[in-house]
Amino acid sequence: MSTTAPRLRRATMADLPALGPLIAASARELSRGDYSSEQVEGALRGAFGTDTQLIHDGSYFVIEVDGRLAGCGGWSRRRTLFGSDARAGRDSTELDPARDAAKIRAFFIHPDFARRGLGSMMLERCEQDAMAHGFTRFELMGTLPGVRLYAARGYHAGERVEWPLSDGLTIPFIPMSKSAAPSPFRIAHATTEDAAEILALQKLAYESEARLYDDWTLPPLTQTLPGLLDEFSTSVFLKAIEGKRLVGSVRARETGGLCQIGRLIVDPELQGRGVGTLLMRRIEAEFPQARAFELFTGSRSEGNIRLYERLGYCRSREQVLSPAVTLVFLEKPR
Repeated sequence: MSTTAPRLRRATMADLPALGPLIAASARELSRGDYSSEQVEGALRGAFGTDTQLIHDGSYFVIEVDGRLAGCGGWSRRRTLFGSDARAGRDSTELDPARDAAKIRAFFIHPDFARRGLGSMMLERCEQDAMAHGFTRFELMGTLPGVRLYAARGYHAGERVEWPLSDGLTIPFIPMSKSAAPSPFRIAHATTEDAAEILALQKLAYESEARLYDDWTLPPLTQTLPGLLDEFSTSVFLKAIEGKRLVGSVRARETGGLCQIGRLIVDPELQGRGVGTLLMRRIEAEFPQARAFELFTGSRSEGNIRLYERLGYCRSREQVLSPAVTLVFLEKPR
């Protein structure tokens, strides 16, 4: 039995040599009783395996237990529903979260770690990650042994399909889908009555940035309440609410067709829950006439940069403020 808690992390290309044997062991052992050995071996030549596009997208995960690779699984924002790099007919076109379902992909647990809740742990993380990108629905092509996990997690089965393999063989899969639970967060316009609460959350949210840059004089930390109140006359402020609690905010203003977005803040306890994405999508919608959107963050703030790039922003320029702080500007056309 394990002596430490499972560690879930994003997969990297360095994991590839270990992923192949893990997937093969999982498919051969855990599919007994559902598939023949011929079906499993045929599926391992294309239907089962690693899709490196997911690793490059940062949406594939592994779980380690006591230093061993115990499982893998991910989600995709692209149209390909299943299969490894070797599968023909792949489609890397990006999905539209407003219309399309995120794809749950390539879940495999090593037989030594089966039935310990690792699959559920990864599935929950994948769903949260996809929702943070704006998706509200999920779909997958389930293996027969995998159907039990997905059904327990609220997925509904479609009509069984027979997928062709080589040598005239087929393998049965079950398409499944699920809608995300309604978001617990509500986005609304903020007023000057919210200013004190926004300022308090702003200072809390930027503490991690201060530690990252070893600079406690960052403007978001030194801003005063009168200074923040002055911004209400020139900017649109939004707030994210959970129940009655303010958990996030963002502000923006438009000049000459360029919408400048600033001070996206989220309660540190709710990072990765999609609050920032909800705020960004709503603030962009507040400026339907803007030709482009611009924002900036620090060069060391890799999490912020990943979020903005996933939302369609591209780096446009940099500005050096000090030896420790370089601002990265990102822009997105309408």
